[in-house]
Amino acid sequence: MNKNNENKEIFEKFTGYCTITYRLLLYQTNLEDFQKTKELYNQTLLHYFQILVQHPDWLELSNMQLMRQLELHSIGSKNQKKEKKEVSYPLNHISAKIPLYFRRAAINAAISMAKSEQHQKRSLKLPLSSEAAPVYYKGMYRNFLKHSIELKLYHENSWYWNTYSFQGRSLPTQSKTLSPSLKIKGKKVWLHVPVLIPVSDIRKVTTRIRDKELFCAIIFPAGEIFAVAVILDAFGKEQHIRFFHGGAKHQHERNVQISKLNYLSSGELMDSKHNQLLLEKIQRINEHYAHCISRQILSYCESYHVKILVVPNYSKNFRYKKFPIGNTIYEWIGRKIIHYLDYKAFQQGIVLTRVNLKNCFNTCSFCGATLLSLKNKKEYNCPNGHRGNRYLNEARNLAKNFLAYYPIETKLGIKEKKK
Repeated sequence: MNKNNENKEIFEKFTGYCTITYRLLLYQTNLEDFQKTKELYNQTLLHYFQILVQHPDWLELSNMQLMRQLELHSIGSKNQKKEKKEVSYPLNHISAKIPLYFRRAAINAAISMAKSEQHQKRSLKLPLSSEAAPVYYKGMYRNFLKHSIELKLYHENSWYWNTYSFQGRSLPTQSKTLSPSLKIKGKKVWLHVPVLIPVSDIRKVTTRIRDKELFCAIIFPAGEIFAVAVILDAFGKEQHIRFFHGGAKHQHERNVQISKLNYLSSGELMDSKHNQLLLEKIQRINEHYAHCISRQILSYCESYHVKILVVPNYSKNFRYKKFPIGNTIYEWIGRKIIHYLDYKAFQQGIVLTRVNLKNCFNTCSFCGATLLSLKNKKEYNCPNGHRGNRYLNEARNLAKNFLAYYPIETKLGIKEKKK
């Protein structure tokens, strides 16, 4: 499907790349073997993590040196095997035969876990259990075709190859496929495939402004309007405006599911399987609309050759409106749209930057005067006579805040001479 050797020349032409994970649903009838493979992977991971707990000084070594050290103490060298010498931490008590690349994936996972604990200045302690997803290096999978893949699985103390069809988005042609991982959720098995995609334009925001590129400031209100976008040039001159509708349909679909939720007499959500399934459905609805709107925004930006995307830097507690199930991921999807825009924009050579919302809501974008009361109103009224859509006003103020981050000499590409 994707041959890395053929794409080597393509990647050399580009200045950067981004990593995107594709989720592929495997068609399988042997769930137990996938679970056994995952269980063996985590047992191997914990075995090596326990060695690192006993030898924390080894973490000063490079990853390659550390892997070699762990292998010498768990399986031994060729000479040790010939002379039948025992190793300090034998691995065969877990399984008589563990494939090389399966073992090394588990070792790398254990090293990453240990170094993460060390970086956070926490003492190394062996966890009671591990639920890490098995990473499949080359040698554990083969024949990765357009709609199928051959995987190596563990079954009754032996390993076997089996071919599985899968469902999901097609991987891009100009890309490099990295090591996939197996994710088991309920009775479904997913193959998560990281893909490196080349990016031709990785200029910083300052450089793009200096090159007089267009930028698009976007605000994300709640209600019928998902987003309001304003395109301006590097000098702040407005070029185009667009409103992204569809919020009412999204709210209707979401509210239908919310009406089916069961509550306790105290008013709290009941902890039940019924509610959990509904909340998962609400989340899928939000993700669907967030993906759709993010794609529409990027198509709009591409059509006007926009190179900078300016979005609000929303605080964790920020919300436009309180919905029946509180301030959670199930209500306002502004952050979710920004999350999708972040990686999708970079892939297309558009850089996304977050800007403070200071004075965006209560200031007139024309004269800077403080606005009159905006409670439950879609239009704003300025004391100096300016009127208009409040969300468009917020988007314009966001654009002004963005330009304020850059001095005039940067925008104009000149420097003021000192007298």
